[in-house]
Amino acid sequence: MSDVSKFLPLSQRGSGDESNVSGDWSSHVDASLALIAHILHTADDTSLDLPAQGTGYRVRDTVGHLVWRLSLSRRARLNAVATTMISSRCSAASAVRNFSVGAGEGSALQLEHKLSALRAARASSGVRAPIGDLVCAVVDGYDIAQSLNRPIATDPVASGAVALAKSTGASTPVRAVIRGRTLVASDAQWSVGHGPALSGTAQQLVLLLAGRGPVPSA
Repeated sequence: MSDVSKFLPLSQRGSGDESNVSGDWSSHVDASLALIAHILHTADDTSLDLPAQGTGYRVRDTVGHLVWRLSLSRRARLNAVATTMISSRCSAASAVRNFSVGAGEGSALQLEHKLSALRAARASSGVRAPIGDLVCAVVDGYDIAQSLNRPIATDPVASGAVALAKSTGASTPVRAVIRGRTLVASDAQWSVGHGPALSGTAQQLVLLLAGRGPVPSA
């Protein structure tokens, strides 16, 4: 698979705009949540306080971000963040981190149960999962797995879709690294971009695109 887009229901996709990637990714989001819940099932409570790949986040905060982000609609999240920014005079990033810290409280077992409850609520709601939900589930899942040094068998279609979405909206430093390069997932049979190959595992490349990991070494 040289072009992951053949798996994706794409419309006219604007640069940096993930909302234009259409489709329902519910099954892949659910699968990612199940993988993360399994990691938490085998984790000890002290490991949750290890630093995560996201700057200023611990593992538990990353789990909390996942729970908070996927429990609310986009409008509800925006309203909550805006209200906190005004009341606390903080940045959007700080507001999101505060919500993540709150949602990440508890033992490993309690956080596992939160993810299970989240999966059940999403399944019963019947709400379609946009690509942004998948990005959150896969990126946070890779972050948690790497921080705890655990494997995570994310579906190649899911990791490729996230890589494609993130490649259009990466930060300026990341864009400088990937410009004119083809990101080649050595373990997932997908590639994104054009130019000389930059190879790495799907996990390494997705975390790079999300600004949570280094450039994979050759």
